[in-house]
Amino acid sequence: MTSFARIVVLALVYFAILTSAVPVIQNGTVTDIDNTSSVLARAVRRPPSRAPSKPTRPSRPTRPTRPTPTRKPRPTVVRRPTTVRKPPVKTPIRRPPVHTTKPVHTTKPVAGHGTKTTKPGGTKTTSHLATSTAKASSCPLIGKGTPGKGTTPGKGTGKPTKPRELIEFARSLIFGRDVFLEKRYQEMFVGWHGTNSATWRVWEGAGYLRKPWSIWDIITQAGTRTGGSGADQELGEGVYVTDEPTVATGFATTNAMRNPGTQAVLCAIFARDMTTFQANTGKVWLPNNLIGDSSNAGLHAQYEHARQSWISRVIPSVAATSVIRFAPLDHRRHGSPGQMVIPSSLTDRFFARCTAVNSGMYPHGAGHVNYQSQRGHSYWYIYETPCRLPASLATILEKSYSIRALKYHIQKEL
Repeated sequence: MTSFARIVVLALVYFAILTSAVPVIQNGTVTDIDNTSSVLARAVRRPPSRAPSKPTRPSRPTRPTRPTPTRKPRPTVVRRPTTVRKPPVKTPIRRPPVHTTKPVHTTKPVAGHGTKTTKPGGTKTTSHLATSTAKASSCPLIGKGTPGKGTTPGKGTGKPTKPRELIEFARSLIFGRDVFLEKRYQEMFVGWHGTNSATWRVWEGAGYLRKPWSIWDIITQAGTRTGGSGADQELGEGVYVTDEPTVATGFATTNAMRNPGTQAVLCAIFARDMTTFQANTGKVWLPNNLIGDSSNAGLHAQYEHARQSWISRVIPSVAATSVIRFAPLDHRRHGSPGQMVIPSSLTDRFFARCTAVNSGMYPHGAGHVNYQSQRGHSYWYIYETPCRLPASLATILEKSYSIRALKYHIQKEL
């Protein structure tokens, strides 16, 4: 056994003896063996063990919070009491009283102041103003300006003068006829006309449907002048146009035969401006009893006077001599082609493109028209019913056929 082991054994024995030893009480009794109060009093008291405290982490600094803005209280608006307005009361509109005019009965003869006329054959006849069974409509207002004067766009009114014709003829020889065809306006095909080559040259040189000069007729058609167009003036004086090219070809052949040295020419007639022709030019459809002419000067004047009186009742705002007149070519035959006459005061609103009849070609731009169709009536504004007139005008028409008096009262009362 080593020394270290011995030391350990001795230590253990020592501690065992110490633990098993019995304390001896000095100056005591046997009964004091169980008295341990002195031992307990002398015992060393250890302070109570405290649990180790954990280190506390420093608290994070708190961010200062922004103060919340406080809204200012809205001031209370004291509104004034509003008065309720009553809607305005409309006054009732009184309709004007309707004055009914008595129908005008035209039973007097056409001749001036009721005199009867006789035909060259000796038979007596009386002609009356045409009456229409259709309901009378309001009077149309054609164009602008003074009644009786036509309006040409950009050129004033009235018939071309001689100096103007000379200037146009000279300019046409230098610059050509296209100078006078006004390209600003939209042209419109209105029908066919048959004539001779001499008249064609005059129209082509002037740029419109101008009458040949009297000196021209003397030089070119001396002794052969027959009245110009080859048709009777059964609708009045002017340039006659038809809606059937074969009819115009027949008139052209007859015209050339009556004027030796000329050729038959078929012309397509055009209006310079479509708007002016449709809306600003007076047009009427004549009744059958006003279609006619006579070689007798008295009957010729009677027919024309009756036509002008009737036209003045249909379109009172335009002079009867400045109105285009429509009628069937033969009113005794059903389905007859139509015809119209352009008065001399309106021929400067139209021009012609012509070709020789024997060429078999139609002029450029020609189309198809039908005067008697209902579409033609509404599209071209052709009037055929007398309009309502004031009572004073109706009395004037019944008592007299004076055109001047009619125009005066129209300007005064309408």
